[in-house]
Amino acid sequence: MSHAESDVLPGVPAARSWRERVVLGCSAMRGGLTLAAVLAIPLDVPDRDRLVFLIYVVIIGTLVPPGLTLPALIRKLGVGRGERDATVRYSAEVRAELARAALARLEDTEDAHLAPDDTAAQARAQYDLRLRRAEAILEGDQPATDELS
Repeated sequence: MSHAESDVLPGVPAARSWRERVVLGCSAMRGGLTLAAVLAIPLDVPDRDRLVFLIYVVIIGTLVPPGLTLPALIRKLGVGRGERDATVRYSAEVRAELARAALARLEDTEDAHLAPDDTAAQARAQYDLRLRRAEAILEGDQPATDELS
């Protein structure tokens, strides 16, 4: 999924949809310039401490509520859902391949009698389960979650 690059920040993908622009707007940096300006006020200016305190209150007030509601907004708008599903699918493919390799190596170990039978059986059961979970995600029988183990 390649997207056009931003005109403002070369190398950074531009926002692709109005949903992403809403999330970016709600998560934008607020108050940095204001705080720098108020801290640049000379120490001998009357009520400087009060100004600094008020600016901190305003900054906290504009950062905390959007920050607390941002995860719900992202879920509601469905931003990043496709990328997450692709990542989970890729992770399931890798985990399935690793489980197959572990099962093959375990079979070699059993054939050579290098591990006690009960230990090999436990390991086989664990890797069989991991393989079934990964394959279920790949076949669409199980919802794509971040945790496969």
